[in-house]
Amino acid sequence: MRKLSNVECIVYFHVRIFFIIGAYMKKTLIIGPAYVETVAHVNVLPKGNEDIKILSKEELVTGAGVTTARIFQTLGLDYDLIAPYGDGIYGDFVAQSCKTQNIQLTCHFDGFNGSRYTMQDKNGDVSQFIMPGVEYEFDRCFTDSIYPEEIASVCVYGDMMMGDIDSVSDLIETVEDLKKTFYFVPDGCSDSIDTQALEAMLSFHPTLFLSDSEAYYLSGEYSGELRDTSKHIFEKTHAPVMIFKQGEGVFVYDGEECYLAQNKDNIDLIQCFSYFLCAKECGIDQKNALMFALQYWNAEIPQITERLKELIMVK
Repeated sequence: MRKLSNVECIVYFHVRIFFIIGAYMKKTLIIGPAYVETVAHVNVLPKGNEDIKILSKEELVTGAGVTTARIFQTLGLDYDLIAPYGDGIYGDFVAQSCKTQNIQLTCHFDGFNGSRYTMQDKNGDVSQFIMPGVEYEFDRCFTDSIYPEEIASVCVYGDMMMGDIDSVSDLIETVEDLKKTFYFVPDGCSDSIDTQALEAMLSFHPTLFLSDSEAYYLSGEYSGELRDTSKHIFEKTHAPVMIFKQGEGVFVYDGEECYLAQNKDNIDLIQCFSYFLCAKECGIDQKNALMFALQYWNAEIPQITERLKELIMVK
């Protein structure tokens, strides 16, 4: 058999990737906030009424929804984003920033956008002040331009459960009506979400991504052991439970397997989860998608895309 040239190998490789990915290329629907965050860098966080020396300051558009969308956009994967934005200087900043990054915002909500002010010290510890706005409000009309048959899975961030009662009700009804593979990331909001609304979300059998402290809360402080905690939550959701513990990795229980995917670094939960979602959209199985996300969540984009291609090829 004739050995392919380097150019032929590259062409063959990319053509095969195209057809493999094409079989899986339904969209991920991302429902999460976008807001302006001002980050002030300091040597030490203030402990009381004392002068603060600001070393530097930056203003950026962040939030779980736009963070995940940005990663999908960078990797060239398909998605729909529901990230409500409003009026005022913060709303304008969000809209302009997303436009610059080719992230399409279509969900305008009457009212002013909120913002966050964060102080971060040299050790990475933070103190945060949140001024909420319409970025947490949801309306069923936001899905009017979305075709359910094009959606493979839905991801909801817990921040979106912090709107008013009608907003939360609309979000719950939308998830229920879509009947898609469902991922829920409470993102530190579990203890602030209405109990009945939270139970409704858990009844849709979501794959849960959450920190160890939040898992402990959701389990009703059932146990300090991740194995017991994850099994207890699984009994509620009957879907995979993935618990992030800084310095250790991600503990997984899905009813069949129970294991720790190790990573001793400090993990950005939202970024790691976003790369997991990207891998799942490419048709990669749960365990390999998680291993990929843990290893590559903070890598350079060329490394990430090459590893994704390798995983797709060996499926």
